[in-house]
Amino acid sequence: IPTGATITTEQIKNACHDFIKRAPFTPKNVGIAVPGLVKDGELILADRRENMHGLSEDMLSTEETRFHMINDAKAAVYAEAEHYPKDTTLIVLVCGTGLGTGIKVTETILDGVHGWSSECGHIPIHVVSKDENGMEKNEVIYADDLIGGAALLKAIGTDPVTFHSMIDAKDPK
Repeated sequence: IPTGATITTEQIKNACHDFIKRAPFTPKNVGIAVPGLVKDGELILADRRENMHGLSEDMLSTEETRFHMINDAKAAVYAEAEHYPKDTTLIVLVCGTGLGTGIKVTETILDGVHGWSSECGHIPIHVVSKDENGMEKNEVIYADDLIGGAALLKAIGTDPVTFHSMIDAKDPK
């Protein structure tokens, strides 16, 4: 499900329920990976996707199927960890609208304080720029604003669908 800035919890719920209807059987459990901070089965923060706030496992679940939600970068590190020895340290970078990182140290997936270990897009970066009068000004921006997917699309002046077509066509831009 594309989760850009305009996606709503209702659209996600409908897409999940449509997925279940199309399946050749009714699953008892379904996992869903979402961008942002998940706590106690609820998406509590999805930067640049405010319409997703409040999405919850209970909202998605039906009588027949229980949904389980996890941060997308954390889900990616769980999936990749299967391909490495248990004592491996592993970092998986997810570049979507923003940047997320799943981190595994030996056999432990790191959450950090309040789940922030995997939100590398929120790393502050000090930049010096010039204002309209040529005066230097100090700012703090976040990694997402400089190198996240939304920043990349803005820099090249396109949208996600066109961007993927450019990649497929090996467009040098």
